[in-house]
Amino acid sequence: MILITGATGHLGTAVMEHLLKSVNPDEIIALARDESKAAKWKEKGINVRIGDYTNIDSLISAFRGVDKLLLISTNSHDGLREHSNVVEAAKIADVPHIFYTSGALNQQVNPVNPGQMQDSYRLTDDLITGSGLTYTIFQNCLYAETIPFFIGEQVLDNGIFFPCGRRKVCFCETGRNGRSDCQCAHISGS
Repeated sequence: MILITGATGHLGTAVMEHLLKSVNPDEIIALARDESKAAKWKEKGINVRIGDYTNIDSLISAFRGVDKLLLISTNSHDGLREHSNVVEAAKIADVPHIFYTSGALNQQVNPVNPGQMQDSYRLTDDLITGSGLTYTIFQNCLYAETIPFFIGEQVLDNGIFFPCGRRKVCFCETGRNGRSDCQCAHISGS
């Protein structure tokens, strides 16, 4: 059984759609905070479990019997605590393999201000690698759908701000990240 966290979000939906192309729905579990948002997955025969990154007991219950867990990173202001809850719940529930959608961080560059999200990625990477769990960490690049956030409505007047200084930034459409994350999680052994 493979469980996808954040199964109703953008990346989670992309992963689920790609997973359904090669895996029987009865082998997939969608984790969602809100059961009504996961109705589309139930209609396709997928088991939906309710869990919230802020409620470790709900996660432990949801993770029971799971062979592979794909932790889709949150963009919450409390992401590190939420990710920590997922990792701890996975250990308690004896999940054999955790996959994590981290961010592509250049380890050779000292970021001037990496920001809360990148801090969360880096520290979650550390939590997972030190957890004793078998793991795979994806270093997903920025999603192309975020470009409007960086360029804004006044792009001609204000220019483009990227959090990389004069370095290059790679973007990828969310669906492509979803497909590659799905393929790796599906074909990897437990």
